[in-house]
Amino acid sequence: MAIYPTLTTLLIPVVSFLSQSNIMPPNDQQGGSSSRGSPLATTTTCSRSTAPDAGSIAFQPAKAVIFDLDGTLLDTETLSCSAVLDAFGPSLSESTRDRLRREEGYKLPWELKKQTLGLQGHAWIPLVLEYGRQNWGVRLAADHDGNDTDEDGNGNGSGSSSSNIGTPVAPSVAEFWERWEVRLSELCANVDECPGATRLVQTLARHNVPLAIATSSRAVAVEKKRIRHDGIFKHIPIIVCGDDPAVKNGKPAPDGFLEAARRLGVDPGDCLVFEDAVAGVQSARAAGCRVIAVPDPRMEEDAFVEAKADEVIRSMNDFDYDKWLVWSVEDIYSPSVADFWERWEVRLSELCANVDECPGATRL
Repeated sequence: MAIYPTLTTLLIPVVSFLSQSNIMPPNDQQGGSSSRGSPLATTTTCSRSTAPDAGSIAFQPAKAVIFDLDGTLLDTETLSCSAVLDAFGPSLSESTRDRLRREEGYKLPWELKKQTLGLQGHAWIPLVLEYGRQNWGVRLAADHDGNDTDEDGNGNGSGSSSSNIGTPVAPSVAEFWERWEVRLSELCANVDECPGATRLVQTLARHNVPLAIATSSRAVAVEKKRIRHDGIFKHIPIIVCGDDPAVKNGKPAPDGFLEAARRLGVDPGDCLVFEDAVAGVQSARAAGCRVIAVPDPRMEEDAFVEAKADEVIRSMNDFDYDKWLVWSVEDIYSPSVADFWERWEVRLSELCANVDECPGATRL
């Protein structure tokens, strides 16, 4: 049959003509405009960039995007702090809790919080317990791994004093982790998205950019956090969690991002990662991905530059679509021949409900 080459021959010049004539895309396509004509460009200025210029020969557009979850897509960090303090249970005195409410808004002090960002529980919980021992008079008990003991193997550690003898000891790492996740899952019923998260995800999905999440959170925690955010998660079919069997080592090791890229079927070097933590940036870079850091405003920007983030921005609202060219401008304006053909057939089938016969057809 000659219909295939005939249609192909027809559609190629049609698509080319429409693109060159600025007829595509339709005027009601969502998004603003820029000097380059892209309906997806932003006008905000990013704080710092080490990315190659989009016009450089070496620069290649990313073919897929991988997101961190906590602090990047969802604003869980404040809730996480409250859950951490609650996980101490009676081992954290009420007077200390009252002081933290007055001075920190019942959040972790920043000097501690910044050390925990991006890490899995088995890595950050010992840091929190040790900080509690040194600063809050918390008594530590030896867990099964021996991670909470002092140099002599004693459970209370050198930071304990006679004033807290008789105070309940802190939970083990495993028990602390479980308490924290239970409490966080209760709080996360009201978790908000990070600024610009839904808009960015939906914009990328609308242009068929493959999306994934690589998170340190365990799968059960992710299920709780996603409940109110179908507008984000329905577009992201691949989620690699911290307890995924393929993730042998947590961030800053590259395992999670390597697995996400593998499931996307995209080379890690063609993936663009969004991260809010230095450990996450290090993880993505170790995987060979390009990285945009979206840090807590209290975090020193230089730390992300040292971790080799390609760019540091204030929020995902500041993402520069044109500079990164996550998809090519041609892909936005001009469908492929196959895509055009499919659209044409669908529209033709709709119109054919009212098709008239050719003159004389019935009589003949």
